[in-house]
Amino acid sequence: MMQNLMEQTATSTSEVMETMFFLPVEKNTGISIEESGLCGPDEVRAAGISFSGAVSGRIRIFVPETLLRMMAGNFMGLNTEEVSTDDTAGTLTEALNMIAGNALRKIDDRVSSHLGLPEPIDPHDLRKTAAPVIFETIGGRLAIDAELRQPSGTDQKGEA
Repeated sequence: MMQNLMEQTATSTSEVMETMFFLPVEKNTGISIEESGLCGPDEVRAAGISFSGAVSGRIRIFVPETLLRMMAGNFMGLNTEEVSTDDTAGTLTEALNMIAGNALRKIDDRVSSHLGLPEPIDPHDLRKTAAPVIFETIGGRLAIDAELRQPSGTDQKGEA
């Protein structure tokens, strides 16, 4: 199940980034978290969303500020210079909401899942992530990760 969640989350990330933000992405499987630059000095914004139903867990996204400004501009039809901090915050949570909803629907559209509200999280949480999927796009790199919560309260992580 975890493998399927990560695969569908990665597929959904590609679809949402291309159709909603006009930024085709490609998975970069040959790079570590440290090499990605997403844990470096550049400002990275992050958000997480929990889901529950037949399975429970959460999905997180990590995006550098420069890429997020590009995403917001493309999404809203603005120049990046016109994009406000509120615009980038809304774009980050909306992107995560679309990715998570699409991924959960792909896993099993017959099973009802409840998505929580996307919330900002500490971008340093990326360092604690076992196996994020890192994507390349013309505007930079982003990372996404998903985890299932077992009934016992333990988490199960996996790779796409």
